[in-house]
Amino acid sequence: MHSSPPLKHVVAVLVATVAALLLRAWLQIRLLEEGYDPLLAADLSYLAVPPLLALLLFPVIAKDRRHIRASFRPSDLSLGIVLCAAGIGVLVRIVWHGSAVARAAFGAEPGAAAGDVVVRYDCPAVHLILLSLVVTSLMLPIVEELTHRGYVQSYLSRLGPVGAVAVSTAVFVVLHPRSSWPFAAFGGVVIGTCFWLTSSLWAPVIVHAVANLLPHVTLRCLTIGPELSETPVPARSTGLIASFVAVLAGVCLVGLLVALGRRRDLPAPASRGSKRVGDTLDD
Repeated sequence: MHSSPPLKHVVAVLVATVAALLLRAWLQIRLLEEGYDPLLAADLSYLAVPPLLALLLFPVIAKDRRHIRASFRPSDLSLGIVLCAAGIGVLVRIVWHGSAVARAAFGAEPGAAAGDVVVRYDCPAVHLILLSLVVTSLMLPIVEELTHRGYVQSYLSRLGPVGAVAVSTAVFVVLHPRSSWPFAAFGGVVIGTCFWLTSSLWAPVIVHAVANLLPHVTLRCLTIGPELSETPVPARSTGLIASFVAVLAGVCLVGLLVALGRRRDLPAPASRGSKRVGDTLDD
């Protein structure tokens, strides 16, 4: 059972998050106008988000410190949780990328036509990769999971697993750029399920961090498109292989989620879970 923050605190967190994201957007535009690399501007602008949230939400954080500590209880973290969550994060990306390659190969992407597909590898500068690792694989997962799962989904737990995961995912999606809505929806459902199964933010943060880490060697380094070289891979073969990989990864993903849920029923976590029911928020 998830401890639940009061509604006024959930609203305060969401309002502060919107304000911080608006500030980030403004900073990103200013950096772009000054000639910064788009990737560098995106990451540098996010550095202002955690300090601003901490400043705006200091009274809320002070009152909810027991709820936040319970969400990151050290006893809820184990090697099994880490490995399972990391595997889920990897599989989330494999499912998504596999389906994306298949759609591109079969011409199902908007504005794309079926044709030969080429995969090209070309990474940005090292300093851009390192900064992005800190921002997207450390800062961003903690901030977003505490907001969307620690506050929004915790409060919505009274709706049951389907309602809580669905509504919190919808909020999660809306606070992302429109271009990333499909992946945010898919990832939000998986991460929300992890939170419901474990009553802890450890697994969601790890899944989120790993899923964000992989684009540094995929989305930011790989270019997938039709006929970009003289030796393309036939579309039919590419699409069939990508579809098989996506389906297989999806089956494995479901298996790991089931395994994560079963860990909740082990004797030690069960006894800790009974203690969690008694946790209350500081008034």
